[in-house]
Amino acid sequence: MPNYLCAPWNKPNMSRSKDFQFMAFRRFTSRSFYRYSHMQWLFHPSLLFFLFFLFFLCLTLR
Repeated sequence: MPNYLCAPWNKPNMSRSKDFQFMAFRRFTSRSFYRYSHMQWLFHPSLLFFLFFLFFLCLTLR
């Protein structure tokens, strides 16, 4: 069976939302996510904002 017919959104017992949830889960559990998950947390915008806030707070209260 060709690959475009074996696509999960062409299976009759599976909805598109379930398929996209499964694709997101496979992307979430990929090897690159496990390799760069600490980088993803390290460069999180709220965490960077909190670190800069602590830095300037320490500079002003010093």
